[in-house]
Amino acid sequence: MTDLVQAEKLHSFADHLQEDSFFEDDNGAKVNLRKVLTAPDAKIVNYDMLKYLQMKPGEKKLISTELHAIALTDYFLLLVQDKHTGKYRPFKVNEKVAARAMGPGHTFKFDDAKIFARAGKRVSSKQLESWFSGP
Repeated sequence: MTDLVQAEKLHSFADHLQEDSFFEDDNGAKVNLRKVLTAPDAKIVNYDMLKYLQMKPGEKKLISTELHAIALTDYFLLLVQDKHTGKYRPFKVNEKVAARAMGPGHTFKFDDAKIFARAGKRVSSKQLESWFSGP
C-alpha cells in the first residue's frame, strides 16, 4: 500500500469518527484518536476486518460484531462502525474477547486483551502462540 493510499485510508477513518473519540495511553493520559489517525508519521503496518464473538450472560446465542483492526507504527486500534450513522468509535471490551479473522482458517483468541497497546511493547513468543493457537 503506497503512502498516499495509507494516508487516504487513515483520513477516511478520521473523517468518519464519532465526536469525542479518545482513549487512555499507558500513562493514563487521554489521547485524541483523530490526531493519532491523521498524524503525518502515522503508517499502517497491517489492516484487517475481524469478528468479535460475545455471549451475553444468561443467553445461549453468540452475538457477532465486525471490527476494523488497524495496526499503526505506534498503536493497535480496534474500531467498530455504527450501522445507522456509519461513524467509527473505539471498540472497548470489559469481558473476555474472542475475535476471529474473517479470512479462512484464521482463529484468534485474546483473553483480557488491551484494545489499545503501544506497538513498542514486547511479548514472548509463547504469549503470541497462546493468542493465536485458537480456543
